[in-house]
Amino acid sequence: MAYSATVVVRSKTGELAALRELAPEEARAVRICVDLVSDGPDLMKGLTAALEHLKRNGQKPLLDVTKVHSSSRLRDQPGGPLDPVVRNMTEGPNGQLALDAELPFSPVVPLRIGDRELRGYAMLREAYDCTFGLRVPVTCPVGEAPERIERHLAALRISADAVELLIDAGFLAGSATVVRDCGRLATELGTRYRFGSITVVGGSIPPKRGELAPGVLARPEFELWQQVRTGAPAVRYGDYGVVHPEAGQPDEPNKPRTRPNPYLFYTGRRRTRFAYRAMLRDDKRRPLPGEDPGAYFREVAQETVASEEYQRCATGAWGDRRLRDCSNGDAVAANSPDWIAIGTSHHIAHLAARGDLEAA
Repeated sequence: MAYSATVVVRSKTGELAALRELAPEEARAVRICVDLVSDGPDLMKGLTAALEHLKRNGQKPLLDVTKVHSSSRLRDQPGGPLDPVVRNMTEGPNGQLALDAELPFSPVVPLRIGDRELRGYAMLREAYDCTFGLRVPVTCPVGEAPERIERHLAALRISADAVELLIDAGFLAGSATVVRDCGRLATELGTRYRFGSITVVGGSIPPKRGELAPGVLARPEFELWQQVRTGAPAVRYGDYGVVHPEAGQPDEPNKPRTRPNPYLFYTGRRRTRFAYRAMLRDDKRRPLPGEDPGAYFREVAQETVASEEYQRCATGAWGDRRLRDCSNGDAVAANSPDWIAIGTSHHIAHLAARGDLEAA
């Protein structure tokens, strides 16, 4: 299937909620890569539901454990971090492997990986005859990548045409070398191998919103793709949706979390609109009694619905419908997973419409 773009999302409540609401035409148009970053039974249920929804709508998404934190319990699994997901989705009611078990995702293999972990991926290939993604960081020297790729292909007993290559630029903080390095990797690896696809992935949402002025923001990930494809025309566009590319540190046990201010990143034509409202807080950064994040987000929704980006780029997606309902008081979104779900849903639908990509 020829996807128009790739969106990398985290296995977090908001992003998974958006995936579960994707329409069939959105699932068929935009390649989804899920970064597994968390564990826990509730999130695992959400992940399973999202993967099953995508499968029903014609897509086996990519699933990547590259960014699972070193302290996560997933790192201690005998079969590797993917093992709980595989078992959860292939075991029958009695705990035995279902006879018709099929892996509903394509595992992504990190470029830099030890022999033990690589053997785990090879076992998945043997058991499920699955295809793979391969994630290459932009920091990887061009001369190093082919040797590692050859090792992976040999261990997995797979040809390059069954592999989707992701060149990961990470957070685009204005480095002038990123375009050059992505271009070199795309050109060299695209010439040497016949991959199923090559996608350059980057993200521009900053790690902290406190110092970010509301208004219209550029999308340098789009500019990155445009420049890389001048030397490698077949390269596809990819981004991190409406969140920062890095998962961040896991929450400390028993440490209270600061409730975020209502906000929304809303994707427009080659730009993003950032809307934000600040709640009144005490000296410990806690919202004052009576401060209602749902009411503040209604203002965010009203501002967004009145914007040029919404007027030009609103879709029929679940996220746009939810945003409209919040703006007129028919729905309430009072926490960050809700806001991320709305933004992610619209973002994927926007890319599915292909307006940015066809105009490039």
